[in-house]
Order: sequence, then C-alpha cells, then structure tokens
Amino acid sequence: MQNQLLLTKPWEQFRAELHQYVNKGNALKNQPVNSDEEFTEIESKRLSWDRDGFEWLKNSFNNEINPLVIELNNIAANNFTVHFSSPSLKDQLFQFAGRIQTKVNFLLLKERLFSISDAIISPGLLQLNERAGMTLKQKQRFILEKLFDLYDDNFYPIEDILVGNGIKLNRNSEADELATTLKKSGHLEIRQFLGQKVTAQLTAKGAMLIEESRQPVLENYDDIRFSAAELSKKIDDLKAGLDKLGLATKYYITKCRNLKTYIIN
Repeated sequence: MQNQLLLTKPWEQFRAELHQYVNKGNALKNQPVNSDEEFTEIESKRLSWDRDGFEWLKNSFNNEINPLVIELNNIAANNFTVHFSSPSLKDQLFQFAGRIQTKVNFLLLKERLFSISDAIISPGLLQLNERAGMTLKQKQRFILEKLFDLYDDNFYPIEDILVGNGIKLNRNSEADELATTLKKSGHLEIRQFLGQKVTAQLTAKGAMLIEESRQPVLENYDDIRFSAAELSKKIDDLKAGLDKLGLATKYYITKCRNLKTYIIN
C-alpha cells in the first residue's frame, strides 16, 4: 500500500505544464538530424529535457521521491541498450525517438489517471474522510465508476485509482483481489506483469452496467410540495450520501449542481 500523493499546485496548472513538457519532447523527436554531430547536439538536449522532467515532477508533489519520479527513472533504465559495435545514425535516432515517446506515453496516461483522482487533484472539494470506511462492495462499484469515466483502450492500476481517491486499503493485496473478482464477473479485463500492480480495463459488460445506472429517469415533479430551500437541502443530503458510498463522481456532482440551479432559478 502507498502513501497519499498530493499536488502542490492547482490541477489545471499541472496539466498545462505537463502538455508543455510533452510538446517539447515531441519537438525534439521530430527535429531532423542528418549527421553524427547533429545527433550529439540533440541528444544533449534530450538529456536536459529528461532532467527538467525529473525536477518538475519532484516539485509538483508533496513528496519529492514520489512514485512518478521512481517510475520515470525505471523507464529510463529499461531503455538502456548495449551495443557491441558503433550503432548507425539510423539506429541511434530510432532509440532516441523511442525514449522520448515512452516517456510521453507514460505522462499522458498519468494525466488521464489523475483526472479522476479526487484526493490528488481536489482533496478539499469532497468529504474524503467518508470514503475511508467503504465496504468491499462499495469499493468494487467505485472502481467500475472511475474506469467508466476513463473508458478507453488503456489499462489502469487499480490500487492507484483507489488510493488516489482517498480510499483506505486494509490489506496489501486488496486492490488486486477486488479487480480479480470483477474480472470473474465479466466486468473487467486485467493485466499484471511480474512484480507490478494489477491494471484493468472496463469491459463492455462493465460499461453497460454503469451506463444504465446513469441513464436519466423521467419523473413527474408536478405534485412536489417542497419549497426551493427544502429541495436544495435534500440535494445536498443526496450528494453527501453519494459521497459516503463513494459514488460522488464528477457526473453525479454536476447533475446535483445543475438540479439545484434549476430549482433556485
């Protein structure tokens, strides 16, 4: 189990800086190189880009030696290639582009993951203390809700989704076991490489379950006799209840906010 990671700057600022850093890497990757001398120069710029990335990630979170810094360092180490003869310029450029692309893909995936991690990017907006006492069933439902918000071709680490949303894990293997159970029920596809966390992707069955639960229900409100203030309080109570159950996702929060605006106006 890991400690809570917190941003030291606003989420939108971090996101803008991430895209600025990614764009610099892509510009380097796409720069034409026609000689060994030009490659030496651009490789020096890539190494500088690498160092800037490490410093930026260290300064962006409450813990300088955070999981992102460690993972990024491991990516760099895994891209090391031993040559028994001098590589051609073409081979050097291929490795050069691959090293940049690997880090770019890593950062963009983390951006997606952070976008649904309430405890990291907006800890003050939700009653995260309510999530500490979630049942295992509630945690499973929460996993499906968050993966629905991310619904794409990527696989995401389940432990990071739970911890990144302020959900307490009682055992080291809890996140993995929850994901495995959801796989058996047909709601998730999972992957796990040796020594790494379980990652998961929502299946169509899992997506349909959440999609159906979010379908609007047409109700007749003509007979409601509550005042606007009473209705507004009931909506606040509903939001608090959803948060306690771990279901206060952006979707439901927006719906509650829109309904309150409608009532007041």
